[in-house]
Amino acid sequence: MVSKFQDTYFLDAKIALETAKQKNRVARTSAVDGLQICYYAGEKLHKTPKNCIHLPLEEVFTYFQTTMNRFPTIISYDNTPFKVKEQKLFSRKLAEIIEAAKMERLYIINDYIRKIRLYQPDFSKPLRIFLPACRETTVMQYAAGNIAKAFKEMGYKAKCYIQKNDMESCCPLGVLKSIYKFKPHITININHLNNHYIHEDVYNFIWYQDPMNVLLSEEKLPHRQRDTYFIYLNEWKDLLVKKGIEPDAIYPQYSCINKDDFFIDDKVTRENKIVFAGTYYTNEYIQLMLPFINQNINKKLYSLIEDGIDFSSRNISKVLVADKVNFIDKDILYIQQMYIRNKTIAWIIEICHKLNFDLELYGWAGDKHQNKNIQKYYKGSLPHSEMKNLYNSSKYTLLSSGRTINTQRLAESAACGSIPVIFDSRNITLEEETWDNEVLYFKSKKELKNILKRQLEPKKNFKKIAKALSYRNLAKKVLGIYKKEHKKVMKPI
Repeated sequence: MVSKFQDTYFLDAKIALETAKQKNRVARTSAVDGLQICYYAGEKLHKTPKNCIHLPLEEVFTYFQTTMNRFPTIISYDNTPFKVKEQKLFSRKLAEIIEAAKMERLYIINDYIRKIRLYQPDFSKPLRIFLPACRETTVMQYAAGNIAKAFKEMGYKAKCYIQKNDMESCCPLGVLKSIYKFKPHITININHLNNHYIHEDVYNFIWYQDPMNVLLSEEKLPHRQRDTYFIYLNEWKDLLVKKGIEPDAIYPQYSCINKDDFFIDDKVTRENKIVFAGTYYTNEYIQLMLPFINQNINKKLYSLIEDGIDFSSRNISKVLVADKVNFIDKDILYIQQMYIRNKTIAWIIEICHKLNFDLELYGWAGDKHQNKNIQKYYKGSLPHSEMKNLYNSSKYTLLSSGRTINTQRLAESAACGSIPVIFDSRNITLEEETWDNEVLYFKSKKELKNILKRQLEPKKNFKKIAKALSYRNLAKKVLGIYKKEHKKVMKPI
């Protein structure tokens, strides 16, 4: 996401006010933005919008010690008599003040860490569960919020900390203040360990949903006795074990759904069609992620899938070794994900064209101008809030995610009553649950065509997948592990 706007310190209050009223958006990540903050010096204005903040120069140091609001990244000298030399001098002075405030904030942060570490949780009191989140994430914030909601619905005290508005940053001070006040017995973190600031008696659960650097690198993990690890991909278990984590502290945990967001909606008419929501990987993207891919390798990899040969690490490695390519394990994962995805998209387009079967493709924009076949069925990107209606409107949902079967899309589509049609990667997945009788598998174009032509349905009720992959079940899992581990350390009365 690119934005021409920045959080700004204005020396002219009127310009600050006019700018704030425009409600400009500032890019924070490639997918998330925030409301532009307009700080201003001079006399305080009245009846200003929330993003127009009065901040005289003499108050900058104190303000930025504790505020959660983002720092200004530019100074506006519009409508001021400042010459270039004076502007440079003022800019340097303001930067020095802000840097000094950041240093003071660091002292405050470290003091909270010290106090939190000293607080020993009282397990004779009702359990309190804490989850930190950041609005600048696209998935993790919703997962954290939904886990907290599940605990609350079960009668537990749970808190998910997240910024109060879209002007605040992901500063650790806010999280630390919140956890110090809440005083949890259990903390749950997504993709981050966050065990350095909690008491040794606090039970900490870490859910790795993405291949974080700490997993893939040689970096050591500062493991605590009461740390438990949930992993989205089973192959990450070996990575954790190599870092010294005991196998019995590691559990598989697939994506979950919120039953209030995804459910069968009788108000939506279900049509005899198949839908897909996800990414089609362009040649440019494949080349970016896998620079060693050439035309010969490309052809051989797709031939493995077309010929029904296991798209396993071993068979892929043979292709790469034959071409004298240097590669790592992560490259194999990328190849499985991208090549299986692209081949199944090509198959479904060809099949639906021949059968005159309704097909809708959503989610990416990269290749739609290059590929006329994709362009015919491509409907654009779709907000997550509209996914429920998409699944409810379709008899089938196409799923294709490399060696991963238990995806977010599987849980969502099943919850909405859309039959999951999945590329058969059971022979290469490490997942224990593969829903053999609850979904429809295909491994060739012929098998996929047969599903649509004969209007096949699973042998068993696929809707139970959604129940198994619910946040409530995850909450129960956390509680079960906590009770088991806590029982070990309980002293007899």
